[in-house]
Amino acid sequence: MKDEAHILSKISRIGLLVFLVSLFNPGRSIAHPLDEFYQVTFITVGTNQADFTVELYPGVLVAPQVLTLLDADGDDRISEEEAQAYAETFVNDLVVEVDGTTVNPTIERTEIPPPLEIRAGVGVIRLSLRADLPPATGAHRLFYENNHFADRGIYIVNAISDDPEQVEISNQNRDVFQKSVVLD
Repeated sequence: MKDEAHILSKISRIGLLVFLVSLFNPGRSIAHPLDEFYQVTFITVGTNQADFTVELYPGVLVAPQVLTLLDADGDDRISEEEAQAYAETFVNDLVVEVDGTTVNPTIERTEIPPPLEIRAGVGVIRLSLRADLPPATGAHRLFYENNHFADRGIYIVNAISDDPEQVEISNQNRDVFQKSVVLD
């Protein structure tokens, strides 16, 4: 009961914010991200691995589609098995390559909020992925592309080095939608 009151309080604050924005900027409020699925990826490149921290923010109108994948049995609870299955679906929607060779990320951690938070548009799905990189010296190229919910996705991707003395990212080329990035 206490959790539901907290969630309803969040929803009320978000609703108030949306209302106030629409009062002061009515033309912009029509494009509110209720029907979008924000997907933010942070890539940390090391000498022998790349870590991917992914945060997924389903809008209220996208939430039912996301919940269909998350809560496969429809019991309004997301089990560990269902969370793992969703994470695997997400990973299958990725393309990761190093020097043209496909690399398959593994799932390190999955954090799924309760269905009520996802429906309310305040739930954030967090995934931690890791990809082993082939041993190498010299210049290399890492390619990352996120194709998850491509019809509703709004993407952001950025990368850093975990040890700038060992790994220097000299260039980040993102596509215009930030679904993909090429790292040199």
